[in-house]
Amino acid sequence: MRLSLLCFGLHACSLFLEPFAINGENEMTTAGYALGGIFWASLLAGTVLFEICRRNLSGDAGYREWKQKKVPGIFGFFRTKAARIVDPILLLSMVITIVNNLTGNIPEGLLLVVLAVMVFTFYLHMMVNGRVYRYMTLSERKEKKSENKEN
Repeated sequence: MRLSLLCFGLHACSLFLEPFAINGENEMTTAGYALGGIFWASLLAGTVLFEICRRNLSGDAGYREWKQKKVPGIFGFFRTKAARIVDPILLLSMVITIVNNLTGNIPEGLLLVVLAVMVFTFYLHMMVNGRVYRYMTLSERKEKKSENKEN
């Protein structure tokens, strides 16, 4: 799961190469090709790694039963402690992006930062509000409680 998160972070950071993708003559630069490679490779790697994590967890009978009752993470907000941090940042970055689209007053450099934050927090939103993360944190809490009772 952490490797998936790292790949999604790299995917979001690839947006910072965007100003270097095209030269003054409107031709693709080496940085532009690198941007495309990093963008797609990190997105694919993050998705595949998360799917591996999900498949490993789906073999657990407790997860299969628990999953039936839960709504996918993209539709939920503020479901976990981590989501209470990530979701407001996502919403704020969306608002800033919308304001820029309406007014065009935000400098390009700042807008790239906001877009990268928005992309990364969108991935985080889906992960930390999702069934896999919630089940993993629930399982960790149960393990800690059982360890404390034994001691």
